[in-house]
Amino acid sequence: MSTLDDHLWALALQRAAAEPAPTNALRDLLWRSLHLSGWRPRALDPDCPLTMGTDRSLLERFIHGDTDAFEFLVERHGGILVGFALRSLPSEYAYDAVQVAFLALFSKAHAVIAGTDRNVRGFLFRMTRLEMRKHLGQLLRDAGPVDALEAKLPSGGSDVLERLHAREPLAIAALLLEACNSLQQEAMLMRLDGRSVAEVAAALELEPGHVRVIEHHAGTKLAAALDREPR
Repeated sequence: MSTLDDHLWALALQRAAAEPAPTNALRDLLWRSLHLSGWRPRALDPDCPLTMGTDRSLLERFIHGDTDAFEFLVERHGGILVGFALRSLPSEYAYDAVQVAFLALFSKAHAVIAGTDRNVRGFLFRMTRLEMRKHLGQLLRDAGPVDALEAKLPSGGSDVLERLHAREPLAIAALLLEACNSLQQEAMLMRLDGRSVAEVAAALELEPGHVRVIEHHAGTKLAAALDREPR
């Protein structure tokens, strides 16, 4: 699944980078949260050797209270991440997911700087995905009892997994990105990897019935996308 997963999220970031969202609302949310956490802006030592440019240097400056570094990081990554989240979530949830990701980055800044993997956008992306999954899972749970949701599903299975397996990973990733929200993408990635409904449910912290609902809705949209392909 790693190759397919890599293709999917590379395509997702590429698309989000082409259509970034405004960052003003995100900046305001983060500013308030940072002040509540105790972070305060302050003047830096003019002889400080840190330089603007890399994400690592921006994080180092942020730790020292540099507001310009905060602004640079939000401007560099925030619009892309919000644009990505808005593809699957209503606006308030999308901005919340990205806010949580940035706050996680800021709280773990020392570890991110010291780690061998210093891909700040990758860290933010992983955290945003996790928060999106949580929001989408909660929206599904809020939709009603799982038995009632399952009762609305038509009887009979779907051959969409077999149809997807016949395609190259990059083509599968493009279909998943076109047709499915983030939670459906996660579930279908695991199902394509051969995991059972019960295993997917455990990984997503949902009921097996929820996974069957997710798979049905994702399968319906994927089948329609496959049917639109030129023959």
